[in-house]
Amino acid sequence: MDKNRSLIIFLIISSTTFGQVKAKLDTSKFIASGKTEIGTIPDIAAVYPGGLKQMTKFINDNFVDKISISNAEAQSFQAPVAGWIIDEKGTVTDIKIIRTSNVPKIDKELINTIQKMPQWKPAQTMGQPVKSDFRFPLRICFK
Repeated sequence: MDKNRSLIIFLIISSTTFGQVKAKLDTSKFIASGKTEIGTIPDIAAVYPGGLKQMTKFINDNFVDKISISNAEAQSFQAPVAGWIIDEKGTVTDIKIIRTSNVPKIDKELINTIQKMPQWKPAQTMGQPVKSDFRFPLRICFK
């Protein structure tokens, strides 16, 4: 009988002590500043005009079709990753090469191409446009 009482008391204490707590999003920084910090996931992601298919076409037309490299450069080539910020107005800013292609002229041309991108539809948090981070791995096959 004492074992049952001990078990019941333990279960009552553990359920109040170790019970689940609902997570709550702290929205104070969004409301106060009207924007998010980079790294915060927005409610709605930024969108290139026409979507990913049109962005791929833009990159192909303005970058991939214009580059050529030597056999030596092709051997050291790796798929570059570019990153940039899309600000609250949809403008592409702060373009960086996160992982180099190992071919400087390709990295430079990739940055130049991204700088030519049209304005995006900005990301949104709580219905307000916010800055967002975008990363783009670029896979190219050389023939």
